[in-house]
Amino acid sequence: MFSQAKPGLCLFNKEGSNVLLDAFTESAKAVQASGKQLIFTHIEANSEHLGPFADYIKTDPSKMAIVLIEGKIKSKFVLVKNPADLTAEDITNFVESWSNGDAKKYGMTDDVKVEAAAEAEEL
Repeated sequence: MFSQAKPGLCLFNKEGSNVLLDAFTESAKAVQASGKQLIFTHIEANSEHLGPFADYIKTDPSKMAIVLIEGKIKSKFVLVKNPADLTAEDITNFVESWSNGDAKKYGMTDDVKVEAAAEAEEL
């Protein structure tokens, strides 16, 4: 994800939600069926990598469970929605907005605040 590889969609499953994981998995199947080339990565709540990785890309997993990483251009795209409310359709639509160039782009280490990201998505 951080090199010249395919872009990756990360699920930070901080609460260990099976509902969120199921939505992520369903979305991965839909995206794959559409022919888009993405790596889907699930980072579990008890993973030792969750905190350091989230810190590196400056996101808060409790508020931003879905982050698309495009290492080739050193950028990230953040789906801002309460993780408990995320559906497969939300995730798939987010990937589609990224694919169409409509998703808000941040630098890999830009600090993303939920309020600022939500305002940018409304524009």
